[in-house]
Amino acid sequence: MVGLLININEQSPKSLQIQIKEKLIELIISGVLKPGMKLPSSRKLSKQLDVSRNTIIFAYQRLVDEGFIISRKSSGIYVSDELDEGGIFDHRRQIIQDKKRPGALHRPFSDQASAKSFPYPFVDTMVDGDLFPLAAWRECQRQTLSQAEVLKWGKQGPYHTDMELVEEIRSKILPGRGIIAEANEIVITSGYRGGLALLAHLARSNGQVIGMPDPMDPVTRNCLVSSGANVVSGASGQKGPVDVLCVVPNLQVPLSQKTVGQNSSTLKAGNDDITLWECDPRHTFYAADTLPPALKSSPEGKDIIYISELSPVALAGQAVGYIVAGKDLAHDLRQLQRTMGLIPVPYFQHATAIFIAQGFYDSALCRIGQVQSRKWQEMSEALLYYLRFCHVARIPNMLSFWIECEVTIDISLLIRQAAKKGVLIQPASEYFEDGNEAGDRTFCLSINAIAEEVIEEGVEVLAQTIRELESGHIETLDNCGGDILDGEEVRARMSGLNILGINSLGEPYEIIPHPDGTLTGIANRGTPLEEKDTGIWYVKDDFWIRKWDNWCYGRESASRVVIRGKVIKWYRKTGRLLDSAIIFSGK
Repeated sequence: MVGLLININEQSPKSLQIQIKEKLIELIISGVLKPGMKLPSSRKLSKQLDVSRNTIIFAYQRLVDEGFIISRKSSGIYVSDELDEGGIFDHRRQIIQDKKRPGALHRPFSDQASAKSFPYPFVDTMVDGDLFPLAAWRECQRQTLSQAEVLKWGKQGPYHTDMELVEEIRSKILPGRGIIAEANEIVITSGYRGGLALLAHLARSNGQVIGMPDPMDPVTRNCLVSSGANVVSGASGQKGPVDVLCVVPNLQVPLSQKTVGQNSSTLKAGNDDITLWECDPRHTFYAADTLPPALKSSPEGKDIIYISELSPVALAGQAVGYIVAGKDLAHDLRQLQRTMGLIPVPYFQHATAIFIAQGFYDSALCRIGQVQSRKWQEMSEALLYYLRFCHVARIPNMLSFWIECEVTIDISLLIRQAAKKGVLIQPASEYFEDGNEAGDRTFCLSINAIAEEVIEEGVEVLAQTIRELESGHIETLDNCGGDILDGEEVRARMSGLNILGINSLGEPYEIIPHPDGTLTGIANRGTPLEEKDTGIWYVKDDFWIRKWDNWCYGRESASRVVIRGKVIKWYRKTGRLLDSAIIFSGK
């Protein structure tokens, strides 16, 4: 049975041993292979998978070493019973319990996994992998893993702070924001979010109330709200007394008539008992470090707590953040880190220190800035050409553009319809807690992740979607503008396609019509709402017939198929458009 659950991809760059090991881990963690269950012998599984016995022995041995399975003499191989007591399954149960706790609202496409397959990702939650300085990182990792360097960072354990990284940030990163600090005032964190999580946890433990002004970027808001701390927010930022005021001074939201104060006296409004958290996720919002000095750098900034991070793009998608605070608070945060494990692994900390020390970081930022500057110009031209019927607000060097539509446009509908055509956009309302009339008809386009060469094409697709919604245009098979497939073409071109779409709830899904007439599908991949289904498909009188086991009430549906480039559309028997999606692999 186990062999039937393991699919080997002969085109994968991973070795057979690694593929088999990872699949077995997936089956164990998902509960398909339960604690105490006996696994087939290495000889039997090798025959089932048509691989050498040594390949299976290697995979089994690695799983034994890592505690997933155990070998019982003269009995065989079993899934470890220890996983069910204080191990993986206890941890999974804890996660399920944690889901019941109140938290931040789920943001569609809020991570790389759920958005990476869309051709036009105008979202700020992703990074452009083409800009990763991979050669530099390979060199830094080679140096980090040398015997002499391993002895430096390895002997202190998994939860220590690399003081070489602290010194690089203190001497080379912070001065660029005008901040002078001592080494014992700096705390290395697991990115910007990790820093906020530490501070919020400490504030909750101390019974402090955290205030957030409007507007506030969604990442900061969600981090604080989901922390379980007592957070109040709104247009004033202070609904009642607060102990902490969390601000993002450099956040510029064109819709807001208010601006965040640029000095601590203005922000505290005369209340010196309030502690300021200065949040500075500048690499998410700006193309270059052309910002004014941080509040922390001002004469009255001694007591301000500063939170920021290194560029995730320069760090090849990884997250390393830092907090600058008083010595006593920094000490308490480091103690909390060791308890919670919220600290980058020492290996990566040390590699990052080398990366900065040898000039790779500054060089990467320079290259990234040049590319983002070109993307900013390309986006400006595309918006000017294609969205002349909308109001576009842009700020030099800012990675997001703000688009205000006519009152008649339903932004939530636009987001869903655009995603069906492969365009991801973000609602401006995410920046406001108390509501904003302009925010209800405005959306944001970020150039953070999208490739420069597809910006114009993506904006053109978006403009067409807006025009369709504004005019009330209903697309039919008669004006579809693509290849209308007959029965034979449906069989030939649909078979084996990997299709990515958006359902009516705005949730991403993937479906594959297999050559044998079966269907497999997954929705909300990689999220707590992930679900899978199977079904069947066939062709009858030029119509594509599909029937899911559970989705769509398990009812049969017939539609004509139209393909235009990477876009696939389905039309009802009446000729009206039923749905559309993106082909991201296959024929």
